[in-house]
Formats: sequence, structure tokens, C-alpha cells
Amino acid sequence: MKKFNSTYSKGVQWVIAGLLTLLGFSACNKSNDNDYPVEYGTPHAKFTVSGKVTNTQGQALSQISVIVPRVVHHTPARPGFIPQHPVSTNHIRDTLYTKADGSYEYTYNGFPTDTVQIHLKFEEPSLHPLFESDSTKVNFILSDLKDGDARWYSGSAKKEVNMTLKSKAK
Repeated sequence: MKKFNSTYSKGVQWVIAGLLTLLGFSACNKSNDNDYPVEYGTPHAKFTVSGKVTNTQGQALSQISVIVPRVVHHTPARPGFIPQHPVSTNHIRDTLYTKADGSYEYTYNGFPTDTVQIHLKFEEPSLHPLFESDSTKVNFILSDLKDGDARWYSGSAKKEVNMTLKSKAK
């Protein structure tokens, strides 16, 4: 009887481990690089920043790193609630590179607070860069969102940010 209970217990543990493995892998599916599924019942929106990176002569710069270190969510002050800090900060740490024509596009799918601020840093990734790094913040407000479904999807917003990098002093 003792041997039967031990064998039965091990069998049940194997079945549970197998089911958890299968369920865990199915939950990790992702359709696109920047298109993460949002949990049902969560308000969400799509924020896109695109533009072109050039030098001071207006020539397109390719293979410039566009780094997205974080996205910050803010809410405005209202009676009884004066925010001292942002509501939340998502540390993204994402990097993309400009194309041959200097263009780039970054999409963030997230919670639509009153202000969503996407931080961008532009830098040449080479060991001895010819251009100085630069950075900017792109602010989206709720009124920027278009084509929402008046339920969970608040819509999308797109802004263009062109950046001119200066040559490094020699």
C-alpha cells in the first residue's frame, strides 16, 4: 500500500508539472516585436514616435541608436490630490537603429494616463563617435488619442520628432 501511494503521488506530480509547463509556454506567445497583448479589461492605448535623424548639413544619418530608457506616466493635480511624483515609470531599455534614410519609428502600447512621456536618447554606437549624443522627451496627452472604441481601447497617437546631431569638436 505504501509503494502504491508513493507511485501515485509521483505520477500526479509529473502530470501537474507537465500541465504547468504547457500552460506557461502558451502564455508567453507574442505576435510582433512591439505588439504585446494587453490583459482583458485593462485600458490601453498605442503611442508612436517617428522621425528622422540628420547631421547639421541635413544629411540623413543611418545606424544611429535610438534608445528608449523609460516611459513615464503622469496625472494632473486636482482637488484633494496633488501628485509629487509621476504615477509610474516603466523602464523600457529598448534600442532601435535608424534606417539608411535616417528614419526611425518606436511604438509603445501602454496604459493611457493624462500624460505619457516617452524619453528618447540618440547616439552613435561606434567606439569613436563623430556626433554628439542628444536626448528629448515626447509628451502625449489624452486628447492626442484618436479612434478609440470607448471601452478598453483608448486609441492611438503619433508624433514626429526629427533630431539633428552636431559633429563632435576635434
